[in-house]
Amino acid sequence: MADDGASDSEGSDISGVNEVMNEDFEGELAGDNVDPLDRAQDGGDDETRPQWIDNLFHESDESGDEFEGFHPDWVTDPRRFRPVNVPDCLLDGGSAYQHPEESTAGYYFGLMWDDEMWDRLTTESNRYATQQRTAHPPPPSAARWTDATKDGMKAFIGLCFSMGILKLPRRHLYWRTTKWLLKTNFPLVMARNKFDQMWRYLHLQDNMVPAPEGEKAWKLRWFLDHLTSRFQETYTPYGHATIDESMIKFKGRLSFRQSLTLQADQVGDQDVGSL
Repeated sequence: MADDGASDSEGSDISGVNEVMNEDFEGELAGDNVDPLDRAQDGGDDETRPQWIDNLFHESDESGDEFEGFHPDWVTDPRRFRPVNVPDCLLDGGSAYQHPEESTAGYYFGLMWDDEMWDRLTTESNRYATQQRTAHPPPPSAARWTDATKDGMKAFIGLCFSMGILKLPRRHLYWRTTKWLLKTNFPLVMARNKFDQMWRYLHLQDNMVPAPEGEKAWKLRWFLDHLTSRFQETYTPYGHATIDESMIKFKGRLSFRQSLTLQADQVGDQDVGSL
C-alpha cells in the first residue's frame, strides 16, 4: 500500500513539475545562499541560471512559426493606415419648437401624430370598411358598423398603446367585467364590438390606387414617409449621434429586408457611404 504522499501526487501534473523544479534548484544552486528566484530576476550567470527560466523568456522553435510576421509594436506608417477625419456638423441640433413650460406627454405626441395623420387614418379606415362590407355583406346578426370619427380613432390608438403596456393573453380579456381581481377601464373608453370592427378595418392606403412597380410596402409608405418628415421637422440631431436599431421577432415570410439609411443633409459634408 502506497504512502499518503504517493497517493496524493498520483495523476497530478503540477506536483510532478514542482518536483522537477525543486531538483533543478537543489542540483544547480546547492550551497548558495541566494534565493533562486532572486537570482533569476537579477539576470544571474548563464552557468548558474536554470534552463527552464530561459525558456520562459525565449520562444521555442515550435511556437516561432505561429508568430512569424507579428509586430509587437504599434505601426504608424501613413501608407498603411489613414486617419479618419470627421468634419464638423453643419446643422444646429435641438428642437425646432419653443415648447411651453407645462408641456405634457400628449403635447409631444401631437407633434408627431398631427391632424393630417388622424384624418388619413379615419378616412382610409372608413373607405376600406365600406369597400369590404359592399363586396362581402355581413350577416344580419353581425354588429352594425358606424363610421369612425377623429376622436374615436384617437381612443382606438390609445387603447392599442395601452395593450402594449398591460399585456393579457387574449384581447377580449381587456373588457372583462366578472373578474374582480383585474379589471380595466377599457369598457369606459370604447365598446368591445366597436374596437374589434376598427381593428378589422384599420387602413392607411386606398386599395383602388394601383401600387407602384417594385414597391412592396406601398400600403405603409405614406405612414412611414409622413412620420419621417415629422421627425425631421421637429428635431435636428447634434453632431455626434448613436444610430441603433431594434429587432422584432417575426416568424412569417418576408420578401424584403429593412436597412438603416442616412441623408446627406443631416450629417453635413460627410460621406454617407462611409457611415
